[in-house]
Amino acid sequence: VGSGVKNIKPGDMVTSEEMLWCGTCDACRYGYVNHCVRLNDPSDTEFGELGFTHDGAMAEYVVVRERYVWKIDAIREAVSSDEKAFEAGSLVEPTSVSYHAMFNRAGGFKPGAYVVIWGAGPIGLAAIALAKAAGAGKVIAFEISPVRKELAKVMGADYVFDPIELEKKGVEPWERIMDVTSGEGADMHVEAAGAPHVIVPQMLKSLAVGAKIVQIGRAPKEVPMYLEILQVRRVQVFGSQGHSGWGTFKNVIRLMASGKINMTKIITSRFKLSEALEAFERGHKRIDGKITIKP
Repeated sequence: VGSGVKNIKPGDMVTSEEMLWCGTCDACRYGYVNHCVRLNDPSDTEFGELGFTHDGAMAEYVVVRERYVWKIDAIREAVSSDEKAFEAGSLVEPTSVSYHAMFNRAGGFKPGAYVVIWGAGPIGLAAIALAKAAGAGKVIAFEISPVRKELAKVMGADYVFDPIELEKKGVEPWERIMDVTSGEGADMHVEAAGAPHVIVPQMLKSLAVGAKIVQIGRAPKEVPMYLEILQVRRVQVFGSQGHSGWGTFKNVIRLMASGKINMTKIITSRFKLSEALEAFERGHKRIDGKITIKP
């Protein structure tokens, strides 16, 4: 470690944020480190994003500042295995994306609320686990992948629907939501599929009064939204980016260490670093929950 590092020593088990925020721009000084103005400049050699503007973590060694690093000792103590602790540590970042969106940006929900998660990739699966841990009355998930539908159940979804199968039956997703909520609608919708142009129209037909819409998935298409519904139903819409700040990493690590969430259940394939090409080839097949590459 560098000579200026104070709280981390060689041998500590850690995980790292992916966003290398500068801490000095206006966005950072306002507390919006996920929107640091220096995140997306490929020519910036100091700050940016691991795996995007900077070399990623698929390497034996990665150099990051101390400010981005979080100890996972508590997870290690809970799982009694270095390997399991590191696997959990690798999932702190994607879980923090969902945590930040649902609880920092959108302010969470009251225990007993009905929560709908659109998409059960790693981010969506994390959202399911967090919703369950936070006391959601019902967690409803939509996913088309057979593997991820099963994982959604494992992570705590009470209902899992396949939009393609529903379409074959002449049923729309919003109708299923209204059915299982006894006509009340969802208190929180989380878009984690990256297809808001398809999903938002379904959300607008299944909103509880006072509902929240949380947009996590990234999509290039513009999405028309009927604002009258948002007014009448007293709906709030939150866009979310990133995972840093607000104590998010620390709280996710605490949740994992306490056993309230176990994100390692979503790992369905493991590869060595020397097998990275095979891992990517498998990833293109979209037959996994989460693929993990180890040094």
